[in-house]
Amino acid sequence: MKTKNIVWRWISVLSFLITVAVNGYANYAKLNGVTTAEVSNTFDVYFVPAGYVFSIWGVIYLFLFAFLIYQFSPSQKNEELYADIAPYFLVTNVANAIWLVLFHYQQHYFTIIPMLVLLVALIAIYQHLQKNAGTGRKKVFVDLPFSIYLGWVSVATIANMTQFLDYLGWSGFGISAEIWLVIVLAFAVILSFLINRKYHDLAYSLVLVWAFIGIGVKFPANRIVSLSAYVAAGLVLVIYLFTPKKAE
Repeated sequence: MKTKNIVWRWISVLSFLITVAVNGYANYAKLNGVTTAEVSNTFDVYFVPAGYVFSIWGVIYLFLFAFLIYQFSPSQKNEELYADIAPYFLVTNVANAIWLVLFHYQQHYFTIIPMLVLLVALIAIYQHLQKNAGTGRKKVFVDLPFSIYLGWVSVATIANMTQFLDYLGWSGFGISAEIWLVIVLAFAVILSFLINRKYHDLAYSLVLVWAFIGIGVKFPANRIVSLSAYVAAGLVLVIYLFTPKKAE
């Protein structure tokens, strides 16, 4: 194994462990006296799912941990893919940790910056992996973790934007919050179409479904919000089922 590959693989491991430690401390020790969900609930916006939905972070970290172990397996000894994506993975870990700190200390003017950096870095990893799509165990341990991660960060970026606008006191041009939710959900559904048209990604789609159902569960008393969220979840599934992967 080349020295470059070894170094980058260990950088990936160490940066990931630091991010997990920051996340664990933020939510279990309550960084600044609050959990991430508690800060999120201070915003008067609809594009925020029920608290249980955020448990997906455990799934994401579990799959990423499996990915990091898999890159050290004998069959991947000479694979240069991991060194290629490692710089971007490092960026995702740093951005993730910085976002958590800023969010917990309610520095909402700045949270959107690391969130966008995280999204862009994940897109770079995702596209690189799709160009070198694996099969079998490699698909499970390499491609799948980043499909789930990108799906959730796509949702989180939209949520962060709505929270940021709420923090600024944006009036929404006089349009009701419910209508804005429908607009935002429509945008997310279109995004799922674009992803599935090219990559036909079930994991990415299911993450969006998970998030949208969570929005419906959180606001059962508001029929417009709950119905719109459930319809959006259904549309994402329909899009996956009936949008074949675009031929290369």
